[in-house]
Parts: sequence; C-alpha cells; structure tokens
Amino acid sequence: MKDQKKIRLGLIGVGNWALFAHVRVLRLLPEYEIVAIYSQRKEAAMAAAAEYGIPHVAESLDALVTDPLVDQVLVLTTSQQHEEGIRAAITAGKDVYCEWPLTPTAAKSAELATLADAAGVKTQIGLQRQFAPAFRYVHDLIAQGFVGKVRSARMHVSVNLFGEIRTNAARWSLPVENFMSVVSIFGGHFFPVLFSVVGKPSSFSALTVNQFPEVTIKETGEKIQTTSPDELLMHGTLADGGLFSIHIEGGKLSGSGVQIDITGDAGDLKITNTSAFGGVDEDFIVTGAKGIASRWSISRSLRSTSGSHGPAYRQA
Repeated sequence: MKDQKKIRLGLIGVGNWALFAHVRVLRLLPEYEIVAIYSQRKEAAMAAAAEYGIPHVAESLDALVTDPLVDQVLVLTTSQQHEEGIRAAITAGKDVYCEWPLTPTAAKSAELATLADAAGVKTQIGLQRQFAPAFRYVHDLIAQGFVGKVRSARMHVSVNLFGEIRTNAARWSLPVENFMSVVSIFGGHFFPVLFSVVGKPSSFSALTVNQFPEVTIKETGEKIQTTSPDELLMHGTLADGGLFSIHIEGGKLSGSGVQIDITGDAGDLKITNTSAFGGVDEDFIVTGAKGIASRWSISRSLRSTSGSHGPAYRQA
C-alpha cells in the first residue's frame, strides 16, 4: 500500500461546495493527489491553488483534461456546467467524477452515460452518502436481522436553506429547469441512503409543492418569482411488503436535520442528525431497541466526530 501510485486529480470548479467538501476531504486521503485545478474565474482558481497547495492552475478546460499528469477529472461546477466538463474529460479519455446532479435533464444524462461507455472510461456521480460509516453500519444491522422483517421506514430531511430569503449565490435554485431545488438535491442524496438499507420501492406516489413562489435575494432585497418545489411528500411500498414515507422540506426555521425511523417485527432503529447539509461538526447518531415495550433498551449509539484527521465514529 505504501508503494501504491497515487491517483492524480484535476479539479474543474472552485465553488463553495468544491472547497468545503471535495478539496478538504481529498487532502486527507493518501490515495489521491490534487495536481491541477481550473475555473472560468482564474483569480478564484489561483487563490484556491495557493491556499490548498495545488501545484498547477490550468489556463483552459482543454488544458486541464489533456494534462498528462491528470489521471482523473472531478467536475465540481454548477449543474448547468457539468455537461461541458464531462464531455471534455471523456473526449480526453480520462475517468471522471461528477457532482450531483449529472445534468438538469434525464435525456442529456443518458447521452453522456452512453458516450462514457463507448469511450471505455470509468464514471461516478457524487451520491456516495450511502457509504458513510453510519449508514453502512445500519445496512449491516438490518442484514444481520437486528430489526427482523422491515415493516416500515420513515425519513424526514429538512434544511433552513431554500426558504423565503435566499443569497445571491443560490439564485440558480429558483428556476425548476435548473434541477437544483431542495427536492432534487436532497432527494437525490438521501433517497439512495434510505433504499440502500431497507431495499428498493415496488410502488410509490409523491407530491411536490412550491410554498415560496416569491423569494427575496438577501444581498439586494430583489423580489424574484420561483418555480422550483421546496417540499416533497412521498410514500409507497417496499419490495418485501414493508411501507415507507419520505418528507423533504426547505426553509425550515428551526430543528432541521435528518430523522430516519426503521420499524421491524423484532426491533427498531433510529438515525438522527442536526445538519442535513453535512457540516464539519455533523453528527449521525444511530440507536436501536429490541424486545417488548416494557423491556426495550438502547443497543448501540454511533456518533460521528470531525477532527484534524477527518470523520471518525465512536460507541456512545
């Protein structure tokens, strides 16, 4: 492992999410090395390179994807810009990771997937939350029979973002065609979490609503009409006969986070945290109970902690 060659990464995009999540985490992983970065805002790319010790700032998108020192390309721009970066990486024959959503439309995403297959490059979409230690632990507990047969699963995801007041940086979330609403983003990230542990749905129905048809841009006071949904209710049946419900909502003033309850015929599990967006100090606490009501006991609790060496988990 010590002599294994590092995977050399070229990053496209230096927005808040790229720097908050990807750069911060990748610098902790010894298997990877960020060797180049590109942004349409060259000054921002240069600032990021200086702050995080990235040795090369590419002059153009083509220069980054064709750089012989770059093994894999990470597309970390906004959803409207993803297609350009993905196409460039595939054309250059480079493996590519793209943040969610792949593109704003299913048809364009399918086209890119076909293009990648034809080129023989490896691809990945940034929906890896289901592989977080807490959710892998829950997956294993259910697979080992902790709850028995799953009777029902309920997930509530809420954030204080995407409400009546939005920052200018979140202006892209207003038109529904950008596919950047709280429903599409948090739905995309948390649907796989739930269904990876309780199984896929066999049927469902859903309702989306726009409860903030007009929002105010915080910096300017500008009033803008929005067509994006800010709340979703979904329910249905699982493949093995269990029931599930999902509630996703933006603009929650207090008490936001994630609450997942899984009920089985032998036990129950609860997964909670207070930061659905994933802050540095985010906690996911997993608790479980087995037995009749008068004799239930907490079986285990995992709490995520963040420190200088990245996230870890401890038994509480």
